[in-house]
Amino acid sequence: MATERNPLGEALRALRSRNGWSLADVARMTGISTSALSKAENGRLSLTYDKLAALATGLGVDIATFFEKPPVETRFSGRRSIDRGDATAGTIETSNYVYHYLNTEILNKKMVPLVVEHTARTREEFGDFVRHEGEEFLYVLEGRLQVLTELYEAATLDAGQSVYLDSDMGHAYLNVGDGTCRTLAVVSAPAETINEALEPRNPSFAPRSDAPERDPSEK
Repeated sequence: MATERNPLGEALRALRSRNGWSLADVARMTGISTSALSKAENGRLSLTYDKLAALATGLGVDIATFFEKPPVETRFSGRRSIDRGDATAGTIETSNYVYHYLNTEILNKKMVPLVVEHTARTREEFGDFVRHEGEEFLYVLEGRLQVLTELYEAATLDAGQSVYLDSDMGHAYLNVGDGTCRTLAVVSAPAETINEALEPRNPSFAPRSDAPERDPSEK
């Protein structure tokens, strides 16, 4: 059986090798523990969007670096990316979500598009509110989504409905339907590149003790 690719681990290992960085060096630059970095590099730990952004920011690379090889440079300035939904390199599973990053070959994007499957069903299961710089938009593709924020009453959205919010306001998303809940999400930031705007608010990154190992503060 073929070994499943680990694009994040491959990219992180290549960056460390190219720059002569140890895991301890990367930990100092990103605020992520050496243990967590080692697990991520070896495919034993999933990273949420927030953690990937923190990793990209600390290392000074674009977040798309962790999914695809950079495109060949051309003399043309216009960019285009077609995603036919058949790639698995941009899929990351966490305790509250399954992220499907779209059009990952475009670097230095000012917005990050994703299809998100929401798996948390209770506030207790989701954990603490998530907050990060920028803005985000979610359009419900399937199921029922409950939007929780620290400033507004809870709102429930059905397929075809959407929400737009400031990402630095604490927020959480719950699947409150009978089946799968999926959204199209676009995360944006008011900076030249998305990773410049996503400095981590909480650098702690300790995976849970129960399997599979994941960060307890995952979005």
